[in-house]
Amino acid sequence: MKSLRIGMLMCLMFFAGTSLADFIEVDGQVVMEAENYDSITPDADFPAITWQVWDQGAGPAAASGACSGGKYLHIENTVNGTYDLAEGALTKAARVSYNIQIKMAGTYYVQTRGAWPVDPGNSIWFSVGTADGQYGGVQNRLTGGLWGWWSQNATETGYTATRSIVLAPGDYTFSIHQRERRVNIDKLILTRTSTGSGSITVTPAPFGPDETYVSNRGLAHTPVPANGNKKVNKTAVTSVSWYSPEQDENGAFKDDPNIVSVGNYDVYFRTTEPNDLTDTPVSTNQAGKSWIITPALAYDTTYYWRVDTRVTWDSNDFTGAGLTAIMKGREWQFKTNPEYMPPVLTFDNVRTALPILPANLAASVTENTLPITSVAFTLLTDDVEYPAGAIASVTDTTTDPNNPTATLTTDKVGKYKVKLAISDGTTAVEKIAEVMVYATTCEARKAITPPAWAANYYDRDSDCLVELSDLKVFVQNWLNNTGMTAAMPYVKQGVYVPADIFIEAEAVYSTTDPNYVTNPPFDANDLPPRIASKNYASGGKIIDYTAVDHFVAYQINIPTAGAYTVSVMNAHASASTTPARALAFGTISPDGIPANDNITAFGSILLTGGSGTGDYLTNFKINSATMTFAAGPQIVRMTWVGGAADVDFIALKKN
Repeated sequence: MKSLRIGMLMCLMFFAGTSLADFIEVDGQVVMEAENYDSITPDADFPAITWQVWDQGAGPAAASGACSGGKYLHIENTVNGTYDLAEGALTKAARVSYNIQIKMAGTYYVQTRGAWPVDPGNSIWFSVGTADGQYGGVQNRLTGGLWGWWSQNATETGYTATRSIVLAPGDYTFSIHQRERRVNIDKLILTRTSTGSGSITVTPAPFGPDETYVSNRGLAHTPVPANGNKKVNKTAVTSVSWYSPEQDENGAFKDDPNIVSVGNYDVYFRTTEPNDLTDTPVSTNQAGKSWIITPALAYDTTYYWRVDTRVTWDSNDFTGAGLTAIMKGREWQFKTNPEYMPPVLTFDNVRTALPILPANLAASVTENTLPITSVAFTLLTDDVEYPAGAIASVTDTTTDPNNPTATLTTDKVGKYKVKLAISDGTTAVEKIAEVMVYATTCEARKAITPPAWAANYYDRDSDCLVELSDLKVFVQNWLNNTGMTAAMPYVKQGVYVPADIFIEAEAVYSTTDPNYVTNPPFDANDLPPRIASKNYASGGKIIDYTAVDHFVAYQINIPTAGAYTVSVMNAHASASTTPARALAFGTISPDGIPANDNITAFGSILLTGGSGTGDYLTNFKINSATMTFAAGPQIVRMTWVGGAADVDFIALKKN
């Protein structure tokens, strides 16, 4: 750094009127996740230099360890050197801004959780507000790529340095401005508590307090029709509605405990862009949370609307005890459908088996403005893939033209194609669905992608059922083990690894989905992690080029719930035991996107055996740990902790 500082410029900018702040001061502090910003402004001279959001462990200069919320802000500047105050730090440098509200007057300090991968060259500026002639700074200087909390004075030639600023109640814009080359920011706090300068301790460790984010502070929210909807049915929608701030079981308002009551509403509804100077409400001081649209909606038209709320505050709020303010709502919009919209047809493929015929075919028709007048299913017996000699038929069972249905029967396995044609009298639409008929339900389950069946140690005859016939196979083969290959142990260089479930490390669940593998597409670029060919590895391949917080995922089917010994064949280049290297395991919840907070951790394996060679041939090691699994198919994510390690395979054995 050119001087020991991360500067903080006290330009205090007060916005009169009602609050639309994203973060609110609670008990003397404002807490912000860095990635939950209001706006980002690139460098004025070099637009490519800007703040970016990265997932923890990823990015051009990833820090070691976890981030609060799993994400962080990063800026990379290799072009224009350093921005000092006299060089336009406020007006030219790339910045990220947050809308905040201060309710309690006082002296505030800035604390930052960051990691500085470059030293020197790791400083940033802060600004809060209106130019009142005061400038100060916060030092955030933590090298080695480690996350930590910092707060300190700054100096700048020609300016007076202070670590604190006095803020009156009101709304402000709080900004971070790029100063030097490279920096990572995880979390920010404005607090009335002075914690000294340099490295500080913020509780609870390591991430500090929860952010004081305000989503609907005194505002109407959750509009109907939804904001941004571009296909609103002009005929069906006759009113707009909204929700008011919610109360808990004790009657306190969840959005802001300082709200005493929420009163009536003013409704603005128009077809022109919002204009605060000329807009007039279509309904004033109404009690209900809906408004009947007058006149009726027109076709293919964009409507703009908002709802202002009358809110009464208590004495802790800056507006004063018992004062009622009209809170200006957010601007919403929707667009109605054109006078004519053609039908959209969805017709799905089917997988079934001879014993469970007939097969049920189902389709759906959406977005049509005219009623469907005809529905016709046709079995394409002249198709090149039609099973020779099959006696098959399709029966139309449709009762609702917008949800056509049919059944298919046949006497042979194979692929059947069914054409569905619909019409609204103006537009005709056709779709073809494939019906795959298998000999058994087990074959059908295995053919689904991803399979609805996975190898089960106890399913000895592979019929997708665990039954007495499996015991018969077991008894017939118990002496020579010819039928027990599912429990095959792995023997390598004198190491015996018994396994009920054996997984090659490179057989990942997904190579393209970033929720299941770091830096996709997996093994299609030179980004870590990757698959490497090794003639001494199981299957001839390993996963290498790994780093802290990298992860991959595997789909497994646990036959019986309980404790399993999980073993991995691993190697790593370093003989050091600091930091400790490990592989963490957890199941990904099946509902929605498997973000970090949807990972249920259930164990980790400490990796030992590093000798400095990084080669399986001389440096392999089996490491194990006991973990408890639920029964059934599941997706398991494996995450590298503490350092890099090559992985050859994973084995699970029921305890």
